[in-house]
Amino acid sequence: MTDVHDLLARTHDALGRAEAPLDPTRHDDLLSGIRRRRRRRHAGEVLGVGAAVVVLGAGGWLGLQRDGAPQPAQSPTTTEPPAPTGAATPAAALDAPGLLPALVMPPGTLEAAMPGWLLTTQRPSYFSGDPVGASAPSAHVLDLVSPTGERYRVLELPNDRWVSVVRWQAGSTQALVTTSEEGDNRVATLDLLTGEMTLLDGLTGGIEHVGRTGDGLDLWSSYDDDVLVHDGQRVVRRLPAVRDGVLDRSGALLAGTGPVPGADPGDGDPGSPLVVDVATGAVTVVPAPADDTCAPFGWSGTEVLLTCWDITPEGPRSTGSLRYDTATPGVAPRTLTVEGDIEGPIGRGAELADGRVVVRGDPFLECTAAWGVVDPAAGTFTRGPEPPPGRIPLSVDAVDGAAYVTTATQCTGDPGPVDLHRVDLATGATVLLSGLPDPTDLPPDASWISTMTSWTVGTP
Repeated sequence: MTDVHDLLARTHDALGRAEAPLDPTRHDDLLSGIRRRRRRRHAGEVLGVGAAVVVLGAGGWLGLQRDGAPQPAQSPTTTEPPAPTGAATPAAALDAPGLLPALVMPPGTLEAAMPGWLLTTQRPSYFSGDPVGASAPSAHVLDLVSPTGERYRVLELPNDRWVSVVRWQAGSTQALVTTSEEGDNRVATLDLLTGEMTLLDGLTGGIEHVGRTGDGLDLWSSYDDDVLVHDGQRVVRRLPAVRDGVLDRSGALLAGTGPVPGADPGDGDPGSPLVVDVATGAVTVVPAPADDTCAPFGWSGTEVLLTCWDITPEGPRSTGSLRYDTATPGVAPRTLTVEGDIEGPIGRGAELADGRVVVRGDPFLECTAAWGVVDPAAGTFTRGPEPPPGRIPLSVDAVDGAAYVTTATQCTGDPGPVDLHRVDLATGATVLLSGLPDPTDLPPDASWISTMTSWTVGTP
């Protein structure tokens, strides 16, 4: 997560029409047959898709319920979209080495997708160890994935151009993406039906999507750390520099670190924790301890949650956590007690509707970090389900009561494919949304570098 020309992208031809909804038994039979064909693929068969659902015992997740009441250990209840107009038995999509199997998307599936469905891109490549080094991507595709793991092929993208999905409203036929254009990074809207991209003015270079305001504006962190507010047509204003910004749930306040207005920070100064009013650009400096380095890791209502540390010869050492209420800016931060199975500072997280925050554990212990839920009201950290053996949490996000966790076999910055799990925070049910590439697709003595390159969950 090159240069090129226009996107090659089209959904596959319409499959015909069927008046009745898709029959579950026939669909399951199709998927079973596809899996069998996958095992015989080197004899020339094509691939399909299967949903991998693992239900974890609810007992390990009772601590994530604020009232502590037992919850049923069952898969999360999700609203499936109406059956699209199309063939009753979707066919397997075109296959390539390293691609996760998918079905051809029946017409109407994209438009019927509900919040909780997601878009993801795949661009498989491997390292061979020979003088050539990394292989060219075997394919480049964009898929639609249901909350239960069913995968549909939406577009085929050009191999010589990267495209990362950033934001998508469920049911829409357009998505916001970042891409390469004439050797530069750009932002564009992508038509999911035709593959056509429309570049947006004012967004270029080293930019990262920060979030979306309550009135529908996108925030982008620019290469010089200024935050750009974009209305979909142009940059409407610039906000002061904020690094590692975390937007509150209302989209009105942005917390992060940056230079104190009017101050002249020295080289290597990590900056002070700040809160910026997105509408006015007004900056509030959070009065954190002067002897520590502190940075926001999330929000809980009107409170900014901060993690603090100092640097020792052995490495960063946690000095605790703080909570700063933006509703009472004249009051100093209070100590945030976080008890539980967590070491060191807390990595950036995402707020849930009840004020709890899904976080990744100590970002400085990147090879052994945990993930879980911080409950500021109870002062606890409850560890999430362990990743698969040999893998560590790489990133976390949260949308509508579910955590989305990527894992990798190696530390941050090292090559290797990532997977993506959806964890229902009420039941502990875990769904594998994006798995790892098939090792039998590799030449001898080669290893996969990447498969999934981006993903975004559909919003209401």
